Amino acid sequence: MPEAAGQAAGGPSTLILCPTHDHADALLMSIASVRAQSVTDWRMVVICDGAPARTVEILQAIEADDPRVTHRVFPKGARYGEAYRDIVLREADEDIVCHLSDDDLWTAGHLGAMHRLLAPDRHGQQADWGRQGVMALPAGADVMRWRFANVGTAAARRVVADMGPLASGLNNVAYRRAAYLALPEGWTDAPEPRPSDVFMWAKFFRAEGLRVAATAEATALKLPSRGKRETLTPTERAATLGPWLARINAPGMVAEEVRKAEVVRGLVALFAFSPIAEARGVDEALALCGLAPAGPDAPFDVALDGAAMTVPMTRRQRRQTEAAFLAVKAAVTLDAAAVAACRAFAEENGKLTRRALRDLATLPPPFPERAARVLGG
Repeated sequence: MPEAAGQAAGGPSTLILCPTHDHADALLMSIASVRAQSVTDWRMVVICDGAPARTVEILQAIEADDPRVTHRVFPKGARYGEAYRDIVLREADEDIVCHLSDDDLWTAGHLGAMHRLLAPDRHGQQADWGRQGVMALPAGADVMRWRFANVGTAAARRVVADMGPLASGLNNVAYRRAAYLALPEGWTDAPEPRPSDVFMWAKFFRAEGLRVAATAEATALKLPSRGKRETLTPTERAATLGPWLARINAPGMVAEEVRKAEVVRGLVALFAFSPIAEARGVDEALALCGLAPAGPDAPFDVALDGAAMTVPMTRRQRRQTEAAFLAVKAAVTLDAAAVAACRAFAEENGKLTRRALRDLATLPPPFPERAARVLGG
């Protein structure tokens, strides 16, 4: 039987919020990944946002076996029950807050990695809010998508404060409860069509003096509900998660998935919302984004307040990075030389270039029209 929260010695205490509505059986898998954490001093509150009786039945069974897991039942909120998170946070007394998406999985080292994000550096400086990379497996995809951004740079902070697409996610974010309580407003129902996480993180980034940490490391697995997974029953979701839960902590598994992962989509978004128009090459563009590319075996680090963030990359991922940069620069500037450089790259990397431009076309205007001009002009 695991110890109740607060009994483990050393390190900060952690509150884990897990909002849920109708994923029921998937919780058996997602919560199991949390119970396997090497850091044991945590307390989870599952926020039942109009959840069915089956969800409560599952949670009661888990709670009987592990007192660190509790649940609160609320009527269905306007969107995702965001306001209920605020209620639970204000009643808590833990130091650090993390979030679990109810149909995603954590590696056993995830909480330890999130604690490192907020830990004091060698100068005694520490962050209020931290974000790590995201590893996601879209429905039907053969390889993971790895997204990362140094959200502590001045340019990225402005984008996040304006609800741009650089800091999305729940599993990959941790923050100090004290920093949350200092905000003028916490979790509230996000207005349509704003994502609730992006809406909340913008409130943090508008706060004066926020200390921000970032790392490219990814220690959780996201299986997005979009596409084919939208129609899955709760039992089918659990069946999908099961094989990944069985192997997520296998030695070398995460490192191998990172090496194989596709980085185009995330870097297209990052470059599109960063000041890279004058960059003379991909390395200069990465530096402007606060990223320091390294060999695939380089260790991950934590970058505080925009310091350079190490990104281990394979040769194939560096090629994808170049495709993303050339496509975005051509579309942003529509400069003849930039467009020519993008098309020259496409002569040997046509599929990769087209993918980068298609990803660019999914972003808000004016990117779709500009991507079309580069692609077809």
